[in-house]
Amino acid sequence: MTAPFVPEDFVVPDGIAGPGGTLRLLTMDHLAQDFDAYMSSIERIQKAFDYEVETWPYHGLSMRLALADTAYCEWEHFLRTSFSYCVFTENDARHLGCIYIYQTAHPDAEAHVMTWTRADGIPDNFDDDLFAFAKDWVARDWPFEKVVYPGREHPWVDCRAPAFVPADFDAPQSVPFEDMALALLNMDHTRLDYAAYMADIDHLKGVLGPDLDWPREDLTPRLALADTGWCEWMHDLKICFSFAFSMPT
Repeated sequence: MTAPFVPEDFVVPDGIAGPGGTLRLLTMDHLAQDFDAYMSSIERIQKAFDYEVETWPYHGLSMRLALADTAYCEWEHFLRTSFSYCVFTENDARHLGCIYIYQTAHPDAEAHVMTWTRADGIPDNFDDDLFAFAKDWVARDWPFEKVVYPGREHPWVDCRAPAFVPADFDAPQSVPFEDMALALLNMDHTRLDYAAYMADIDHLKGVLGPDLDWPREDLTPRLALADTGWCEWMHDLKICFSFAFSMPT
């Protein structure tokens, strides 16, 4: 079993003061504001992250995938495997940018941190201010000995895991299997997926082993949506693929 990203007793910060306003953990409730912020700032974010190839955010990203993205963030918070923060002005009126704290493939670091700010309506030098705040905040309040900042201070090639599948690979949406159908798990399957695994938690734990902290008795329907949204977002990024069996109706 790999070590947890943060210790079990670490209290994850939320609702803290930062430059320009308040930092809040990104959830599905922030979908519209988050989507507006990054879709109006694609070129700026690509430049800030200094990607070798264009990736998130990209032109044509749908609102559905944006929901899957925020669901991914909420699920990762629940699992304590990554943490995404939005910066909001007073009364959460405006979304100014984000700070992401992720696990990293960098061999000498425990985490990598990224920041971005929207392209319009932000104070002068706010991008620099948010990055400086993130560096100080993570060094002071988070339990990491070594952190890297890809696209800002470190090359992406050192921080990103190798591609799971080729860029031109298209995973099948469905595959016949005997008298059942095997389909890529997505948010449309949330209700049935939730009912299936919550009905027999002990059996699944026996099959999957004790190291996997899923499923759990405290999973709610909202978290089930976050889970299937996580799967849908991972499919879009081609990082992993989750399939569900279903009987014909």
